[in-house]
Amino acid sequence: MNIQLHKNARTPPAIRLELQSQPESVSDRALAEAYHLNRHTVAKWRQRKGVEDASHRPQRLHGLHRHDVSNLETLMPWEAGAKMPMKPVKAYDPGCVHVDVKYLPHMPDEDHRQYRFAAIDRATRWVYVERLQDKSAASAGGFLSRLIDKAPFTITKVLTDNGKEFTDRFCATGQRQPTGAHAFDRVCTANRSEHRLTKPRTPQTSSKGLMDSLLGLLLR
Repeated sequence: MNIQLHKNARTPPAIRLELQSQPESVSDRALAEAYHLNRHTVAKWRQRKGVEDASHRPQRLHGLHRHDVSNLETLMPWEAGAKMPMKPVKAYDPGCVHVDVKYLPHMPDEDHRQYRFAAIDRATRWVYVERLQDKSAASAGGFLSRLIDKAPFTITKVLTDNGKEFTDRFCATGQRQPTGAHAFDRVCTANRSEHRLTKPRTPQTSSKGLMDSLLGLLLR
């Protein structure tokens, strides 16, 4: 039989059993002298029904005292034992489209690498993909034109990163006003679509981050 004992336990299970078997007429002090134990140790084991050591794990997290609470449940906004409430997902109407471009591996039978342009609608998860020879502004603008023609809904908003294929709003000195001459912006203007950009210098909204978000939307 496996018995849980602390590594520093000074009284073996056999002694604990002997203490528990002693009649009440024998005092704790007499047993402590007979077994060379502390009187409180004798009293503790005589009161217990088993011989296993109790857990020494603290019942309260004292580190929470800085929040003026004594246990973790106090910090929970939901009832103890209930499931954590799900954060509501923001609802979108069809027409809010994410657009991104990704490098494709240079295959041995190809003269140069190609690029995959992808778009996904946030509301319907409708996806449109093309493989193009380059990622120039002209290619991005052409992709958007064909995307608008193929979409089964009106595209009202287009979200991209800050790449030169999508915008001319950024330069070496920082952000500037759009010129209106960029091929991608011209297509947006012609179709009354708002062109939104991801926040600069935020890795989670970079080209890779945006593509990951597109894949995440597809997997929901």
